[in-house]
Amino acid sequence: FNQDTLAGFPGTDPQRGLDLLAATKGTPLEAEARQAFALAGATREFAALPPRQQEMQLAAAEAAVREDPRKFDRKILTAWQGIYERQRERVQKAPVEFAVRQGLAAPSALDLTQPSQIGPQLTARFDLARQMQAKYNAPFKPLTTEEGALLTAAVAKMPAVQRQQYFAGLAQAAGNDYEGYSGMMSQLAPDNPPIAQAGLYAFRGRTEAANRILDGDQLLNPPRRDAGKPDQGKLWPMPPEAELRKGFQSYERDAFAGHAGARNSMYQSALRIYASKSKDEGDASGVINSSRWDDAIKLATGGIEKYRGKAIVLPYGDEYGQFKDELGKRMDQSGEQGRLAEGMNRSRLSDMPLEAVGDGRYVFKAGDGILVDKDKRPIIVDFNVSAPYRPSGESAPPPAPAKRSGRSSGK
Repeated sequence: FNQDTLAGFPGTDPQRGLDLLAATKGTPLEAEARQAFALAGATREFAALPPRQQEMQLAAAEAAVREDPRKFDRKILTAWQGIYERQRERVQKAPVEFAVRQGLAAPSALDLTQPSQIGPQLTARFDLARQMQAKYNAPFKPLTTEEGALLTAAVAKMPAVQRQQYFAGLAQAAGNDYEGYSGMMSQLAPDNPPIAQAGLYAFRGRTEAANRILDGDQLLNPPRRDAGKPDQGKLWPMPPEAELRKGFQSYERDAFAGHAGARNSMYQSALRIYASKSKDEGDASGVINSSRWDDAIKLATGGIEKYRGKAIVLPYGDEYGQFKDELGKRMDQSGEQGRLAEGMNRSRLSDMPLEAVGDGRYVFKAGDGILVDKDKRPIIVDFNVSAPYRPSGESAPPPAPAKRSGRSSGK
């Protein structure tokens, strides 16, 4: 019983402990059994706490042991430390499975082969993932490890047209919950970044980019039989890798500095778009067409321009002039809402570079850090929320911003 507790199984059946107490009553083992029962109870209660409370309890116990080792049972402290470390590892790796183990959710499996039939279950899973994120600071992973692997395997075997239909069905099941949907795509991304990107673009209504990526992927990676051989077709002739990477780096200009995963996803997506465009233009020469490669990168990324000395990815489909106009409206709004900290004004704000922190979302760079408001919260410029409408000549505070549709018309 003690070994199970100290090995980090705080869910030791309480009835088992009661049976142990009854069996040892009146024997020399009774005192030891009572101690074991108390230890199991203490660890069981500790395991149910959120991480912050666990940390506080650990700190208090460690302080008590340092002051006087006799004041606190070191076995309990050791058990707590083991539980804390194991839970932190498990919740980061598989938050949904952790929630089930903790009794926070009932076991249930999503049938991802039938996306049209799982809408309510998917909504519930998104809610659970958010609860785990809020309570345990877990990554937003709505799928179990097994479900993520099944999604990856299923999509890998689909031809392009079937993938388009599948993502459309999955997006419909997700409703307007882009965060939930993108969480699923993030679990697909480690194994297949461009296909996950195509899935995100399909949800956003960026149909041309999504379809080009899926079409090009079929050219470069034909679906394979179980034996490992392509079902059809050959790899499309592509320009030398060194030339493609040089062209991508010239276009990107370090817009993805510090974000290697995003850079790789965009590069792989651009390769597939280039292959699709080359096929349509009947060019199987394998000689790089620089104009086509630039077009493919722009379609994959949404466009990259330099703003205040720093290359940034534009809001998808926006031209640079449109981006600057819309940014100006949002900077005006920040000032009018009284969010700017003392010493910061609209003029200084317009001189600061930006850094992308998501699809169409940016923060202002202040040296090596980011700009915060008077409440110490980052000032986020979100192009997914409509800028305030202001008739010509008016300077009244803007109305509350209206949400853009989760699935934009995306150029």
